[in-house]
Amino acid sequence: FRSRDITVDGPVLVNCAYWCAAFFDCENVDVSHLKVVGQWRYNTDGIDICNSRHVRVHDSFVRSFDDTVCVKGVLPFADRPVEDVVVSRCVLWCGWGNTCEIGVETHAPSMKGVRFEDCDLIRNAAIALDVGCGGKTVLDDVTFRNVRVEYPRGAEPMVLQKSDADTWKGGEAGTPQLAVVRATPYGKDGGGGGEQGEVSSET
Repeated sequence: FRSRDITVDGPVLVNCAYWCAAFFDCENVDVSHLKVVGQWRYNTDGIDICNSRHVRVHDSFVRSFDDTVCVKGVLPFADRPVEDVVVSRCVLWCGWGNTCEIGVETHAPSMKGVRFEDCDLIRNAAIALDVGCGGKTVLDDVTFRNVRVEYPRGAEPMVLQKSDADTWKGGEAGTPQLAVVRATPYGKDGGGGGEQGEVSSET
């Protein structure tokens, strides 16, 4: 939170209770050789970069249960921009959710200069490359380049566990979406009141 000149090199994150590695209103961040494994709870995003600037995530392996690498603007830091974020040379495995994601929380004065490049997405669930605009910010200069996406035969469908009593019952195999751009109000700033609104457009 609100930190500067951060170097993260080499840790292994296992069995997190919530988002695994998150940066809020940070600047000059370099993350390398990070390993995220052994996540089984809902909402264990791998890496969340929120309202931060000049961030590099590279040469890392992330196997998250939920969204894998996310760039967000969250309401508590909505006055701080997102700028110059590069995710490169990473191997990403998404168990449930979206693999490379911008949003859906986009509460910031601006979000610009975000790049995902030269990454291998070896397992995808809902969406491999996702841009979800749930707040009022304007997105500018967003790039996905040289991203390799694998699709396993018979991918398991996403199922939301609503209570401890729910058990896995399986389901019909599905195919994750490759790329989605959507405008879905989310949170008070976006008009969703903390939940996703009903207005959505997908490409």
